[in-house]
Amino acid sequence: MMTKVEDLAKEWLRLDRDEETSSEIRELLEQQHFTELEARFSARLTFGTAGLRAQMGAGYSRINSLTIIQTSQGLAAYLLKEGIASRGIVVGFHCESNPRLVV
Repeated sequence: MMTKVEDLAKEWLRLDRDEETSSEIRELLEQQHFTELEARFSARLTFGTAGLRAQMGAGYSRINSLTIIQTSQGLAAYLLKEGIASRGIVVGFHCESNPRLVV
């Protein structure tokens, strides 16, 4: 019988298209590193005063391609639902030595 964390990891593998992060999760599953899997899947990223901040890596609690895509989809859905999108949206980049997306 699979544990909840194993179910979440398998769901991640179904959704993730990034070979690097998928490999991280496959390896953790194969080696049965359930403590590490629990850390990566026990919570999702949340917006704070500085936006999304977390360690980069695989899992719903990390910054990676899948969590950025899901966050972007959620933000877009919220903007459409609230009618904000009809007033216009500006997307830009913060230009320092390490550029970051600013919405």
